[in-house]
Amino acid sequence: MGISSDLEAKWPVSKNKQTFAERPIRRFSPPSAAPTATLTPPPANPPGAFPASWLQHQIDPNSKQVQFVRIDMASPHIQPILLEFSHLPHRWQVVAVDLVINPMQWALFHNKRDVMERFNPTHGANETWLWHGSAPDSAERILFEGFVRDHNQAAQFGRGVYFARDLAYSVPRYTPPGPDGLRSVFYSRVCVGEYTKGTQNAIVPV
Repeated sequence: MGISSDLEAKWPVSKNKQTFAERPIRRFSPPSAAPTATLTPPPANPPGAFPASWLQHQIDPNSKQVQFVRIDMASPHIQPILLEFSHLPHRWQVVAVDLVINPMQWALFHNKRDVMERFNPTHGANETWLWHGSAPDSAERILFEGFVRDHNQAAQFGRGVYFARDLAYSVPRYTPPGPDGLRSVFYSRVCVGEYTKGTQNAIVPV
């Protein structure tokens, strides 16, 4: 699972109702180390425009339903992501990469990003790509409902949705396997905006 102009063309993307972030998904499973890759965020799309990756697939551009596209594992667009997995301490086999197309969440994401660009003069939307590990049942919910901050009760650094810069932080710690032994991780487009160090159990940033 995952997302990414070129990278986006091959990643699954779903939108978050709270952060309005777009996220990807991957399913992978263990056994068996290799080279290194640099992930470069794709350029932002104009307001209202769908990612170029969506339009390369047989989708209904007028549908408001979530659509899924299974990406060919041989596609050059997802090789940087596969290399990220090869750098983990243990070799993981990526068994599927799905592009998640959620038009309604995409529109919400663009609107929220525009607001952040206007009202955060220092960092703007501060848009980047981050990882989010998830249990299988939570991953299903995220696909259709988005990331919901109230679902996180741990709150080590405050209530909210947690993302990681490094894949090794999300896998395998936050990706428990399902009954089939597969795990899920999102590669998500996130608007970070202004930031600060969180405190335990904080309801909002201070």
